[in-house]
Amino acid sequence: FYIGAWGSNVDFSDGDQASVEVDVYGGFSNSLDSLPALSYDVGIIYYWYPGATSSLDYDFLELYGSIGYDFDFAAASFGLAYSPEFFGDTGDAYYYQLGLEVPLPFDVGFSAGYNFQEFEEGAQDDYQDWNVGLSYSIYDLDLSLTYSETVDLGTSDNEALTFGVGYSF
Repeated sequence: FYIGAWGSNVDFSDGDQASVEVDVYGGFSNSLDSLPALSYDVGIIYYWYPGATSSLDYDFLELYGSIGYDFDFAAASFGLAYSPEFFGDTGDAYYYQLGLEVPLPFDVGFSAGYNFQEFEEGAQDDYQDWNVGLSYSIYDLDLSLTYSETVDLGTSDNEALTFGVGYSF
């Protein structure tokens, strides 16, 4: 079992006061006793935008699940997330995820992902995103550097280079 929280600054350029996103999540992950290389993860996330005008309906809930298989030289995963009332009151939304993780020399990790966001008919344009990253752990800190891009959004500012620091206890 796990619980956690994640936060970041946001700017929707809509004149609203939302400047922070806080995600609170919990779930259960494990592997099968009869097939330890096969894992699963199920959980729930609440996306919260403190300071946003409530009529914008930015806050939403998402249920997710994934399965993965570790081939020793690489691990692959597939996931699906569902929101019955997505960001901005756009209705049902589905997020399909494909992932790959490869251990590299010197305890460095490589990851790549491709994702597709699908919305209820006509509520919003569907889009896709992808990412590649490197990770390394030192002194109980998990460091990551990830490049990501979102396509099909109709805007030009859809790329990001993100440096992350994580700590688990």
